[in-house]
Amino acid sequence: MTLLPYIAEGAYDSIHSESIVFEVASDKVTPTQLLSFIATPPRVASDDNTILLWSTKYTDSINLKMDCIEGLFAYFVNTSENTDVIC
Repeated sequence: MTLLPYIAEGAYDSIHSESIVFEVASDKVTPTQLLSFIATPPRVASDDNTILLWSTKYTDSINLKMDCIEGLFAYFVNTSENTDVIC
């Protein structure tokens, strides 16, 4: 994912962009399969949100890893609670 700093309405600074790499890994070694990984929307403006949806096969859970970048906040949402992601 690439973050572009907001300059003005509809304008973003691609020179000072930051990249974030997400890795999805299951808790089992084989024969796990990552079936899909989608960011919605694929482009996010400053102070907006994106939703990451994924599906796996032959797994009970996954680990989502991300780089800690100043000003970036993440949390997991499920049907019962929100959990902050701590760097």
